[in-house]
Amino acid sequence: MNKQEKRTVILGASTNPMRYAYLAAEMFAERKIPFIPVGIKKGKVFGEEILDLREKPSIDNVHTITLYLGPTNQKEWYNYIISLQPKR
Repeated sequence: MNKQEKRTVILGASTNPMRYAYLAAEMFAERKIPFIPVGIKKGKVFGEEILDLREKPSIDNVHTITLYLGPTNQKEWYNYIISLQPKR
């Protein structure tokens, strides 16, 4: 992946095919859109290792964040989301 490539972070990523986050990863993979899955549970989704959200991984060149966290769980991660400096 080159530095200028637009990256999409899937926040709340899941290996469960019944979850919307999984369906988003599937769509990105099918369309060859680079994505970085970040979630609580370990695993891989469409060949990409899920990064541990609790570790607040540093991710460069974030274009878009897709948010798949319930409203009661979102506030805890606001500062982390802002720190990624997404374009949208």
